[in-house]
Amino acid sequence: MQLVVAYVTGSILFISGVSLLVNRKVRPAATVLGIAALAVVIIVYLPLLVARPLDLDVLNYFLDTLLFSGCALALAAALPKGEQALLSAGAGTPPR
Repeated sequence: MQLVVAYVTGSILFISGVSLLVNRKVRPAATVLGIAALAVVIIVYLPLLVARPLDLDVLNYFLDTLLFSGCALALAAALPKGEQALLSAGAGTPPR
């Protein structure tokens, strides 16, 4: 079961990263990335934090991944809803 979760999480990270790099479907990719990271926080790191609340390594994993999730979701919220991405090469030029 752990192997399946690892492959699914890795696939989501890889596909979302490629989508962000090639500037295609950026908003959905950032949204899926943020939700996946938030799921990892809730499913993996929250139980660890509850079990060992004084362990600074566990707290670091929890907060680091939570911050990553928030940044991805903030990026998704900042991007326009259409196909045109905020990070495109022609972002400063007026539309034709």
